[in-house]
Amino acid sequence: GNLLGDKGLIDFARAVGASSDIKALILAGNRMGGSGTEESMEAVKCLCGGITANASLMRVDLNGNFFSDDHVREFLPMLAGKPELKQFRLSPARMSRQLSEEMANIISKHNTKKKKGGGKKKKKKKK
Repeated sequence: GNLLGDKGLIDFARAVGASSDIKALILAGNRMGGSGTEESMEAVKCLCGGITANASLMRVDLNGNFFSDDHVREFLPMLAGKPELKQFRLSPARMSRQLSEEMANIISKHNTKKKKGGGKKKKKKKK
């Protein structure tokens, strides 16, 4: 990773929100969230804002960072309101099982395609 840390994430997140071309955001192993300070919570809030503002983003990888349950609770409403985000990776070892399952359920719903037109079409019989 680039070792952005919490302070670097705040500035980076603003840039993510201003871009319309980023489809994948890979910030794995950047030592974010570990401080447990107001700065780390602010960084997560900025990241959520950046992800929400970026209409083209479909994949986010935050594995290998140090986000706590408090941080993850900030991500959940953003995830629920961003159905175009098909993949959101965050190390489950760093969060409670309940939050891990909530996050997985949200992303699973994003990846479930609804059938248009009410299902299968019937084949016409040949004469």
